[in-house]
Amino acid sequence: MENPWFGSSNKAGSVFNSFIPDGEFELNTGLEKGDLKLSQLSPKERAYSFNSHKTIRLDNIVFDGGVKYINQQEEEVGWTARMDPTTRNPYMLADSIYGLYSKDYVSLFGSFGYMLNENMVFGFGVDYLVGDGARIKDPRAVNNLFSLDIKPSFIYVFPGFKIGANIHLMKGREKISYSTIENSTTYRFFRMFGLGIGAKAINSWSYSRNYYSSGIGGGLQSEYKLGQANLFSGLDYFYSKEASEDGSNNPRKNDAGDYKESNIRFYTSLNLKKSLLHFASFHVNMSMGEGVEFIQEPYSEENITYYRTVAEVSKYSLLSVNPGIRYKLAKPYNQYLNKWELDLKLELDHLSSEYLLEARQSISNIIPSVKFDKSVFLNKNQIMFGLSGQFIYSLNNELKQLRPYMASQNIAAWQNIVHPDFILLSSTTYSAGAHFRYGRFVNIMKGKSNLLYVDLGMNFSFASNEEWVENLSWEQYRIKLGLSF
Repeated sequence: MENPWFGSSNKAGSVFNSFIPDGEFELNTGLEKGDLKLSQLSPKERAYSFNSHKTIRLDNIVFDGGVKYINQQEEEVGWTARMDPTTRNPYMLADSIYGLYSKDYVSLFGSFGYMLNENMVFGFGVDYLVGDGARIKDPRAVNNLFSLDIKPSFIYVFPGFKIGANIHLMKGREKISYSTIENSTTYRFFRMFGLGIGAKAINSWSYSRNYYSSGIGGGLQSEYKLGQANLFSGLDYFYSKEASEDGSNNPRKNDAGDYKESNIRFYTSLNLKKSLLHFASFHVNMSMGEGVEFIQEPYSEENITYYRTVAEVSKYSLLSVNPGIRYKLAKPYNQYLNKWELDLKLELDHLSSEYLLEARQSISNIIPSVKFDKSVFLNKNQIMFGLSGQFIYSLNNELKQLRPYMASQNIAAWQNIVHPDFILLSSTTYSAGAHFRYGRFVNIMKGKSNLLYVDLGMNFSFASNEEWVENLSWEQYRIKLGLSF
């Protein structure tokens, strides 16, 4: 709460930390299960992970970095072949078979901030992610992905005032290859374009698709200090494109498409430090998406068939708007820890999308939430417990076919993905959670007191809708073992 640059995309702001936080090493395991889920997600997922993160200051340079590994075992996953089926990209490859999906991710992240003199600060950040996944059932989708984000940044310091700027560059790819062990059976593959519309389904033993992502953007930030109060504001813009093509040797785009998205984020916050820490913020996130499809024709060179684009058509559009306010209040225990924290949020979430002349949907929800954490310190022991709650109320929603779907692949996608997800997202949902932590300060490293802790957490959600026979529910459990260093 004390360094507002932490909430921005400007990595140079780390030099303004009044103290260097402890590094952390954590081992995590979690279980999620239930029927309150999107159609392409697992009804039962186990996750195992570890992460390590450390910040170091050397005179006028602050280094920050870490590594994280995640393994996910997702049961009965269907209607998707992507590592992240919640992507807003409508151009999806899928089949209707359900099975176990195993996924692994490794991420490396690092940054530094360097104060060249009392006025100029430079920073640089890198985030690198690799992942692979496979479904353990025919037809077997195998995934390989990577993404790289680079963020150079700069801050100029005036008396009582700071301004900053950063650039954001992104590159990535996801490769999907379907294969089968039992070649005596063919499977039906769906190439979807959005809101259930798609190319004619095909029967085959194998299929491959590549997604190529790129992005460019940046941000501006300012901090104004008046006594014990800090006013911080920022504006970010990021443009991304995810192009998809089918096949490996002679790729084609007839049954795929490119998804382009512009993201704008404005945020402002006020920090006030007295006997209590006050933090108030307002943000607006806006995303505007466009789906572009291609008409291609084949041509031959040296007896090899290639495909070239003769026309591009924009057919899918998306708009997401998310304004919100937040207020946090905390009682400090020392420069590292608080005795208690209260966190209040209120957000409005609006999503609308349309496939040209075929279908449209619109969903608007209001989402209030509250969280309270309390810590007790007894000699070398720390006990912390917390409670949280969230309520999602649908304000307005609509899902409509502009003309009746007739093709079997469109009807199947509508019935199994589009309509169930719309009902879920426009339902009244209640969530409640609790967590408990016990920690003890021990001297593992020479000359330093380390906090060794275990953290237990759980969350329960249920939702109601007149189209359901009974309420749907979702359960989340996690165990974390950690060490500060």
